[in-house]
This record gives sequence, structure tokens and C-alpha cells, in this order.
Amino acid sequence: MKAIVVHARYPGGNIRVNGIEEQERTVHVEQEIRDSTTWWFYWNFCVEQAQGTTVHFRFDNGEVIGPWGPAVSVDGERWEWLMERGTYDRTSFTYTFGETENRVYFAFCMPYQWADYRRFLQRKDVQAGLRQEVLTRSRQGNEVPLLVLGPDQAKHRMLLTCRHHACESSASYVLEGVMDAFLQDPTAGRLLQDCQVHIVPFVDLDGVEQGDQGKSRAPHDHNRDYIEQPIYPETAAVMEYVRKLQPDVAIDLHAPWKWGGPNDQLFIVKHHTPGKEQQEAFGKLLQAASKDGELIYTGEWDIESDVDWNLSTNRTASKYYRDLEILLCFTFEIPYFGTGETVYTQANLRDFGRSFARALADYLDGIGEKQGR
Repeated sequence: MKAIVVHARYPGGNIRVNGIEEQERTVHVEQEIRDSTTWWFYWNFCVEQAQGTTVHFRFDNGEVIGPWGPAVSVDGERWEWLMERGTYDRTSFTYTFGETENRVYFAFCMPYQWADYRRFLQRKDVQAGLRQEVLTRSRQGNEVPLLVLGPDQAKHRMLLTCRHHACESSASYVLEGVMDAFLQDPTAGRLLQDCQVHIVPFVDLDGVEQGDQGKSRAPHDHNRDYIEQPIYPETAAVMEYVRKLQPDVAIDLHAPWKWGGPNDQLFIVKHHTPGKEQQEAFGKLLQAASKDGELIYTGEWDIESDVDWNLSTNRTASKYYRDLEILLCFTFEIPYFGTGETVYTQANLRDFGRSFARALADYLDGIGEKQGR
């Protein structure tokens, strides 16, 4: 019998192997915290040479397995939750490898990498509707992508940012759904008649591809870098770009804590008045746009400014947008797993993105009516 191989040698990979008991077919692992200053939960690894056997995986550093078990993939592209295909609890899972499954990927959540983004861009039905640019170069010299949708002569501007925290992949699936709706859905696509949309899909591209946690990175992470002298070239570039763009709307997409309570729900991270009123107006439109989908935003779980961790003193992207007096700006949180009523998947996350896009179109229609469009 060949020895099991467990590794993270691919984009997004993150694991530390603490030991393999070949006879018991048990693998001891834990997530790599790397340069994060707090405990975090993201992991993503590949197993090879285990076909035709049952293997037990035990995590040695906290509860890091979600309510549906790990995300599982045989190609690194299409992901499903383990669910009834194996056994699991919060710190371990067991998987029986098929006779032809020489390589299987397991992850805390459903990853979204540069390769997923490139697959979206390579679709013929979206290529003609967007312009690909480069925001800046990262610390490691990677080109940080910028997408522009809509005409240069449009009345309005919108900025969407994502992955300030590298591991928060659920947000990327929603963003892809937003882009797809703007380009393919006539209801949402009408927005591009009067609005040009600017999108930064990976603020921390290096961290995404390295498989970093990205949260609480020392000395501070990308979403705490909206300060007078930012240390990351990506955040400095976003700050300069949004100052010049002067958008009517600026939204930053995130995922919250791993699970529990509001972390299982979609929610807006609110500002104080006057921004709060605009956020609530958009929230009502999003309730209406998502009410018939699998993922439904209710507004019940929105977090008010200066409640819990939503401190107005935090120097986040959203707070920076607010300081520029952008009409509608906020952070939107998208959970990793969902609830027992709605299990999150790649498909329904993208579908919620389409609902989000329709709500944005409705909001811009309201601005146009007020301005006598």
C-alpha cells in the first residue's frame, strides 16, 4: 500500500501535517496561522495515493470543520460539502476514497482562486462587456486586477471591492454573480446604461493565492490599512483610485466569523447617520430582490455602528469610503455555510449575487428619479 500524501502545494493551499498513522489510516493536521496575530480557521489541502481506502483526518488546533463537513473536490474547481458521504464533527472527518480518486481536495470552505476568476473572464458571453485593467502590483509583483463595466460617459460610478481578507471566498462567488448579472441579466444590466462599475476582485491577491488567513495579519491586515500612510500597495492604490473616481456607490464584500448566530446570516455592517439611511434604503431593495431565491437577505441581522466589533474608529475600506462622503457605502457580509434551511453552494452564492445586482440597479434608478433623469 502506497503512503498517503497530504500537501498544500497549489494556489490557496494551507495545511500543516502533524503526523500520519499509516496502519490506522489517520492523519493529524492543523491550519497554518502564518503571519496572522490571532487564531483563525481557514485550511485547504490535497490528498493523493489514498484511492480505495478510508482515511480519518483529525485537526489539532480548534474547531475548524463546518456544519456540513469539509468542502470536497476532485478537480479543484467544482466543490460540494461532504455531508452524508462521510462522517464528521467539528474537529475531524472521515472520507472513503473511490478507486479512481487519486487526488482529492478538502477545504474549510469553498475556495475561490485566481483560476476561478480567469474561468469567468474566459467565458465568451462576458468578454465583450468588460474592460480588464491593472490596479497596481502587489508586494510580490503580481498584477492586481481591475475590471471596468459600462460606458465612460455614464452619469454614475460604482466601486465594488473584495478579498481584503484572503480566506473570505464566499464573497467572491457573490461578486461573480453580480458581474454576471450586470452583463447577462437585462433587469440588472440596465444599470450599465447610466453607471460605470469598477471592480477590484482581489485586494489581497498574494494572500489569496498563498492560502493565507489574511485576517489580523501583522502588523495589521489589508482592511485596517486605510490610514495616512498605508503599508500595502493594494490599499494605497484603492484609496487613490476611489478618490479620483468619486463614485456614488462603494461596497466592500466580506465573510464573517466561521459560524454561529449572525455569522450564519447575510448582513450589512452599518454606519451612523447619514449613511445609515442610504444603507437601509438599499437593504429594502435587496430584501425584495432576493425574496424568491435560496439565499434571502432579511435585514434582521444587520449590525449597527459601534455595536460589538463594528467600531466607527476602525480604519476599514468601508469607513474610508464613508469619510469621502460617498452616497451609499458599506461592508456586506456573506457567510461560509448558511443554515439548516439553506446550505450554501457555489450556485446559490452566485445566484444571490444576481439578486444583489438587481437591487443595485433599483437603487441607481432611484438616484436617477431624484435627479430628474
